[in-house]
Amino acid sequence: MRTATHKQSKPNLIVLPQLIWDIYEATLQASARYPKTGRGQKIADAGFNVLEFRNIPVVADEICTAGYVYFLNTEFMTIYLHPNKNFKFTGFKVPTNQDGRIGQILVKLQLALNNRRMHYKYSGFPTS
Repeated sequence: MRTATHKQSKPNLIVLPQLIWDIYEATLQASARYPKTGRGQKIADAGFNVLEFRNIPVVADEICTAGYVYFLNTEFMTIYLHPNKNFKFTGFKVPTNQDGRIGQILVKLQLALNNRRMHYKYSGFPTS
């Protein structure tokens, strides 16, 4: 994580596989209370289980299964929306096998990093 730190900017989100999250949670004292910082509380309010490591929110991702832990700096991440597919509603349609209506909401996004040095990937953890 130190390699992804420059001046006052450092990773502010840790994403890891569920197995590693469970191991980290088990190492914490069962009776201790871990208050969440403002950012960690916002992530928890969005429905994620959150722990913290050095005041950085730690979340598990079920798709993150390769034994990697990602230290991300969201200050250097941007989401770009396609102007023609910015939550565009296609209108209601009648399906052929149901008595009802369906509709689609289309969105095209791209996640971009503008300073890759500020992110870090750690490997070498068990995968099962």
